[in-house]
Amino acid sequence: MCRLQTDTHQFLAEGGVGLGKQIVQVALGNGQANADFGHSRKAREHGRVVNGIELIMFPDGPDTVRLYGVTDPADIAWMAERLTPQPWKCMEQALRLTNEAALWAIPQYHIVCKSTIPGRDPGLLAKARAEGRLWVIDTGHDLMMTEPRQTADALLEIAAR
Repeated sequence: MCRLQTDTHQFLAEGGVGLGKQIVQVALGNGQANADFGHSRKAREHGRVVNGIELIMFPDGPDTVRLYGVTDPADIAWMAERLTPQPWKCMEQALRLTNEAALWAIPQYHIVCKSTIPGRDPGLLAKARAEGRLWVIDTGHDLMMTEPRQTADALLEIAAR
């Protein structure tokens, strides 16, 4: 069992990503919420209320595609058909870990975009790099769209360990 942190997956799933042994986890600390970070607050500026629910990151929003780092027109068109807005309330809900020590005992693997490194915990990255558990891909936030081969290769390498 291991923890896998990627820039493209922000959810908790045991046995996730078809690898049979991974845990994909959010990159938040105990008590933190996505709303604590600037990118979520910026997305809120272009949000809308639909049926009484505040939603953000509409596919037609001015910054949505830019946030994902996707530039290929065909990929943008493909994504636009599938993207849906996210409820703002999800961004405000803080992560509450009931057994944080057990979570940190699970080995971590990090697949990150080069552009996000300045906003990451340098100690965690240094530890991951020293343990051979860090993959840096020089692309935007949505690794699986912009660099699918490199992302898949990293996941396959992790699964083989």
